[in-house]
Amino acid sequence: KISAAAKFVGDLFLRLLQMITIPLIVTSLVTGVTGLGDTQRFGKMFGRTLLYYLTTSMLAIATGLLMVNLIRPGEGAILPGGGEPVVGGGESVGGIFRGLAERMIPTNPIESLAGGEFLSIITFSILLGIFIIYTGGKSGQVLRDLFEAGFHVMMKLTMAIIALAPIGVFPFMLF
Repeated sequence: KISAAAKFVGDLFLRLLQMITIPLIVTSLVTGVTGLGDTQRFGKMFGRTLLYYLTTSMLAIATGLLMVNLIRPGEGAILPGGGEPVVGGGESVGGIFRGLAERMIPTNPIESLAGGEFLSIITFSILLGIFIIYTGGKSGQVLRDLFEAGFHVMMKLTMAIIALAPIGVFPFMLF
């Protein structure tokens, strides 16, 4: 009975953390981008960030492909319910990057938000922030103020949830 209650409390804490993740990401990214105030400053920073991201992604993918081709983990294993042995997949680096690029651009941002597709959410939030800056004027200021207010609310909510961490984490130590 204690382990069931502890699991319940711990799961509630995890759900609280999951609940705030996406709104916090969206509001913080949009607020951060619009806080730059100038698209030229953003362009320089975006170029560096993109170069860093692509370089580290390429290194991670190359390392992963090298290790998988050397070690071949799981090859020949029979998975439960499958009956057929696992064979090696042969996806190229280009195919991996195409898939990454496709996941970056959401076909439906609301669906991406609901599905927790973080790469799509990040791309959409950054683009939204850029175009709030481009729009400018009263409309841009209203949206900037809206996302900034949303960010402040999300930070207060986040801090309240983090204050519950001792209560939320303790149950996981029981089982």
